[in-house]
Amino acid sequence: MKTKIFVFLVIVAFCLSCDRPDRGNDCDPGSSSYNRKAPGNFSASDGEHNDYVEAKWTEIADADKYYIFRKEGSQNWIKIGESKESVFHDTAAINRVQYEYCVTALFSDKSNSDFSLPDGGFCDMRPPAKIAASDGTYPSSVQLSWEPVERAVSYAVQKREIDGEWKKLTDSAECSFNDTLVSNNVMYEYRVAAIFGNGQTGDLSLADTGYCAMPVPQIGCSRGSSVDTISVSWDVCGDADAFTVLRASAEDGNYYKLCDTTEYVYSDTAITKGIRYWYKVIAKKGDYVQSLSLPVWGCTKLAPPSNVTATRGIGDSEITISFSPVTNATRYRVYRLNDDASYLYCGESLTNSYTDSAEISELGNYISYSVSALTTDEESESIKSAVATGLALDQMVENGNSLVLNIIFNRIPSTNKQFLMGDSSIAPEAHYVTFKNDLWVSRAEMTVQQVKSLINRSFSENDYRFSKSFIDQISSCTDDLPAAYMSWFDAVLLCNLITEISYSDDSECCYLENGGTVFKKYPETSFTELEFKYEKLGYRLMTEAEWEFACKGGSTTAYYWGDADGDAVLYARYVSNSSSCSSPVMSYLPNNYGLYDMCGNVDEWCTDTYYDKYTSNSVYNDKAYVFMHSPISEYVLRGGSFNSSVSALQSVYRVNKDASGRSMTGVRLCRLIKANN
Repeated sequence: MKTKIFVFLVIVAFCLSCDRPDRGNDCDPGSSSYNRKAPGNFSASDGEHNDYVEAKWTEIADADKYYIFRKEGSQNWIKIGESKESVFHDTAAINRVQYEYCVTALFSDKSNSDFSLPDGGFCDMRPPAKIAASDGTYPSSVQLSWEPVERAVSYAVQKREIDGEWKKLTDSAECSFNDTLVSNNVMYEYRVAAIFGNGQTGDLSLADTGYCAMPVPQIGCSRGSSVDTISVSWDVCGDADAFTVLRASAEDGNYYKLCDTTEYVYSDTAITKGIRYWYKVIAKKGDYVQSLSLPVWGCTKLAPPSNVTATRGIGDSEITISFSPVTNATRYRVYRLNDDASYLYCGESLTNSYTDSAEISELGNYISYSVSALTTDEESESIKSAVATGLALDQMVENGNSLVLNIIFNRIPSTNKQFLMGDSSIAPEAHYVTFKNDLWVSRAEMTVQQVKSLINRSFSENDYRFSKSFIDQISSCTDDLPAAYMSWFDAVLLCNLITEISYSDDSECCYLENGGTVFKKYPETSFTELEFKYEKLGYRLMTEAEWEFACKGGSTTAYYWGDADGDAVLYARYVSNSSSCSSPVMSYLPNNYGLYDMCGNVDEWCTDTYYDKYTSNSVYNDKAYVFMHSPISEYVLRGGSFNSSVSALQSVYRVNKDASGRSMTGVRLCRLIKANN
């Protein structure tokens, strides 16, 4: 009977332990049975670690140590290790293989507990997380970074161009890598895998894109170089293929897009004169690479003050200069025009009036002023206004004005002045000219109304006869336009007629016929030899040298306003702004001598016979060579007309026409000022 009971118990024990590990040599078969409670809360990690499986359980207080068992699939349980702690790392586990684990506690009496319930576990080779590639942060590299992977000894870095083939770059011992094998404006993808001590390589991370920074555009803005445009320009900026221009009203303001362009310059005309604007430029390559410039500001000039007048103040030591206010101007600067055509700064005013306390007696009767407007920005200062004289204009003999026709003259300070006449690129044999006397030069070209008045008087009071073509043409023109379509003969006839009317006789007339009689009749059938009397005080045409000196106004630039072609629209009526017609006189800004329309509107006759080159027979000192006799019958025209190109507005530009020829040709008067005059 005892034998049967023993056999039964053995069978039951076998059945109860059929899913438990065989104790093998580590569990004494003779020890007490599984009469102690198994370790609780047993668990094995599921892919939480890259190269081991972690087994954990609840510690048993009097346990001496623990045996850990493992099996794969249907294989037998095997003991894989022991631990005195309630945790064990299975470093022999193969990545991504599913195992089952259990544990038993061993005590000092060599007894052991029951086996824990088994739990599945595995180790994984997880990729690095949070990989990041720099997006245009660096000018010559892409920098990578990622989070460290537990127990990784290094990392394999791969890259490719978008949609290209992946290629291994290198192994990095750090959690970062600086890729210098890159091209500007090319987008790359990067991914990383961890390499472990056993030589195995983990999974590849997700990819991240990065690119080498495009150079930041270096931009510049014009400041006061134009009255209606701010020019924004920038450098080539790597291989950028497009740019976006942004603008704001303050450096830290809201920038909005002005335009997209493939050029390297942008002209902003939608602006308020004199106000500061801020600009940024974005350089772009394709749709994804871009860099943003630092902000730079620019501004235009203000419009110059208009309606400038200069009148005597209290006593002879004050002159009050007044003018119309300029929009956005916060202050005004007043300048005195010196005899050498330079400007002497007088002072500033916050209002549209300024009183100059200069000693007028020291300056004689020639004192003129110009005014500029500006904001808080110095660069916003406008070009100087028209010149205004500070003396009364009611004494004909002293100031040169023709009261008969209301023609106002400005005094040109030319006594003992020397200047370089001509330019070797336009007029060969340029040379220096020295003048002996000052001149009165009319502020504007003679108008249609003034010429009509003269022609009418010539028939009723004087014995002057103009060409029928000129009379017919002038009769149909608008009064405030410059008189045009006059021949050289008509022009000098006008000069003699005005002289005779102003002086009440013809003794000061400058153009005489052979034999000394005053030239009064247009030569309809034959040429007449004329003599020019330079020393006379009558009204006349300027010599070519006098004209160029008066036009330049002391400047040495290509144009009397400077070297910028674009500013011509402010000073001259020419082909770009004329619509093929002239404009009323004094519609544009004057030069430094206060002379209007010296360039553009209509060509102006000079006294001189035309020669291709300046020679001893053409211009010397301040006189002109005038000998009108066939075939030498062409005379100098200066200044260009409303049909001229901008290059023809240069101060040295000269053309010629037959003395009887006519087109867009007009007249500007002058009169000699002798030392005692």
